[in-house]
Amino acid sequence: MSLFRNAIWFLKGMKEYTKGGYEAAAKKFNPADLDVSLLNRSFMITGANSGVGKCTALAIAKKDMILRKKVPCYHFLKTKRLYMVVAVVVVVVVIIVVVVVIVIIVVVVVVVGVGVIMK
Repeated sequence: MSLFRNAIWFLKGMKEYTKGGYEAAAKKFNPADLDVSLLNRSFMITGANSGVGKCTALAIAKKDMILRKKVPCYHFLKTKRLYMVVAVVVVVVVIIVVVVVIVIIVVVVVVVGVGVIMK
């Protein structure tokens, strides 16, 4: 960005995104503005597992809203299905490694045994 735009953004940030900006905005805040009907409205909230998304989802759910469809929002590493797939893959890899080690040991024993017999 240009120097002018950076300066304007900095001044706007100093005015609005500081403690003084918060206090100025808090004076104009009217709690009655939050009393709106959410009936027959749809919402899609991303990141509703934690933080602001979770608080938003809970606040909307507390209103006079009927939840019609529950869409799961989860972190993939927390699902049971993925844990089972990972566990199966780990077991298969361990079995393959054990079989390969056994084959190597057998080959070494056979080669050494044949070498001893040849002498």
